[in-house]
Amino acid sequence: VVLKINSPDIQHKTEVKGVVINLTDEQEVRQAYRTIMENVKTYRPDARIEGVIVSEFCRPAAEMILGAHKDPMFGPVIVVGLGGIFVEHLKDVARCIPPVGHSEAEKMVEGLRAHSLLKGARGRAEADVRALTEAIVKFSDFVVANRDWIQSAEINPLMVLEEGNGVRMADALIISETN
Repeated sequence: VVLKINSPDIQHKTEVKGVVINLTDEQEVRQAYRTIMENVKTYRPDARIEGVIVSEFCRPAAEMILGAHKDPMFGPVIVVGLGGIFVEHLKDVARCIPPVGHSEAEKMVEGLRAHSLLKGARGRAEADVRALTEAIVKFSDFVVANRDWIQSAEINPLMVLEEGNGVRMADALIISETN
């Protein structure tokens, strides 16, 4: 399993060392809980802590980001790219104004420098690109349906599993217009 800090005051859990992955037994989970709580008290002593989230650990073929932000001129803009901790550093993203259909979603994915990783570079398993494009379309529909109150939304990382196994949302954040 994976343990992640649950706090409305912490947007990026890894920055406060609030995530521990690949836990296999009760003793590891208990120790990870203590470690996360100590880390958060050190890095963000003022944060309100609601506990920890326990979720399934999965080995993705790729970690992606799927997001949206409200541009003052264009309105919502959908963003997809290489995710996890790399998104801010590599800046490999594609953007599109919604609604995003299947062909636009495919073009977004194909336009990424990381596209070769999704196709199974260097002996890695091929990622479920079809499930990724479907997730982009559904996320776009969600953003359009809720455009009046969403300032930004982000799924990061979106775990893209091996071909035929779909995608899994590992973490998400929505910021409303009114906060």
